[in-house]
Parts: sequence; C-alpha cells; structure tokens
Amino acid sequence: FLFSLTKLLLTPEQEVIVCHNLENRETMKINAYAGTGKTTTLIAYAAKRMDESFLYIAYNKAIQTYAEKVFPPNVKCQTIHSLAYAKIGRQYDGCLGNLRLKSIVDIVNDRPLIGEKGRSINSLYIRARFVYNTLNNFIASADFEITDEHVDNSSSNQLSNELALTLQEKQNLAADARHVWSIMKNIRDKRVLMTHDGYLKLYQLSKPQIQLYDCLFVDEAQDLTPAVTDIVNSQRVS
Repeated sequence: FLFSLTKLLLTPEQEVIVCHNLENRETMKINAYAGTGKTTTLIAYAAKRMDESFLYIAYNKAIQTYAEKVFPPNVKCQTIHSLAYAKIGRQYDGCLGNLRLKSIVDIVNDRPLIGEKGRSINSLYIRARFVYNTLNNFIASADFEITDEHVDNSSSNQLSNELALTLQEKQNLAADARHVWSIMKNIRDKRVLMTHDGYLKLYQLSKPQIQLYDCLFVDEAQDLTPAVTDIVNSQRVS
C-alpha cells in the first residue's frame, strides 16, 4: 500500500465523494477526465473505511497488478475474467483457446445453404466470417440468446456489391452461430475451443452474486462490455 490517507491531497470534489457513505446497493458514478484522480479517489474511499471490505474489478491484468500495489489491504483486486474463471472457466482447462475462422468454416460446411443460389453469403469464408462476428457480438452483449439482432449487416463489405442481408439470411446466420456456440460450450467437443470471453459470457448468464464484500469498485467503466456491465449491475452490494 503505497499511499496513506494523510498523504493523499484531495480536491473538494474528491472530498465529497470520499465522505459519502454508500447505502446497500447504492451506485455512485465518478465522471472525470483521464488523469484527474478517479483511482486516487477510490484509494482514499477505501482507506477511510478500513473496517469494510472492497473488491476492485480491474479491466486487465496490468491494471490489477498496479492496483494491488496502491490500494489498502482491505481491497481485493481481481480481473473480471479471474472471477469468471474460478466459477466457470476452470472446467474448460485443456480446451481453452481463440475462436478460429477455420474451425467455423469446417462446421458450417456441413450445414445447408443459407441464402438463395448465387448469393455471396453462401461462400464458406464469407458465411464463417459473419458467424464469427455474430458470436462475438453476442458474447460481448448482455443478451441471453443469439438472435438475428447480433448479425452484422453488409456494411462490412463482406457481400461486395450485393444488397444487405435478407431477414431470412440473418436468421440462418444466427442459427449457425447458435450451433457453433453449443459446440463451444460442450467440453467434450473440441472442434471449437472455449474462449476467455466465452466463459466470461457463461459467467454473466449464470447471474452470479459476488460474495464477501461490502462494496465493488469498477474503474474505467467506459471500457466494460454490456456483458460485464450486467454482471456489475446485478450485484446486491454497493
């Protein structure tokens, strides 16, 4: 713990935040530019309440490592992926990896055509790319199932000069993505490996409740995906 409360020089705005006692399930948002002291404010908030326990949710491992050096000992610093791994991800040990386009190509190759004959969407690579993007859109979202809303339009130029995808094509692509997702979730089927964001999605879908802490700190909240935001907002602590 590199700082002490007496050494932290706080602005009047920071003092107001640090002195505010959060009620259970109350949310407080700090809006400020980068480098203006948001993290310092969180440090001071925790240091003023050494009898309470806090969980600092870090955006990545580097931020977690830094946070562990600067926050007082009543603050546990973890990445959101480490929380998800402990509950969900560890069961996929041995079958974790990146989502590979080639794996999706192999899978959709065995499925029926999804567009009218002659449409570029029937090209295996183009189709697989749409499925890849659809799956990633779903994983980042707070949604509970894959629908045609997760399918990108042709604005990505995947369809060259053709018109946008038809509704039927989007629905068929969503069905492809659901099929690939079911394979990802199946520990015994290694045709498509589970990704780190994938088990984070499963964690979000499980509606987890983070125990043992009085308050959660979320720094750089603007970088959170809707899936992670849903996890945070579902907690029963402040």
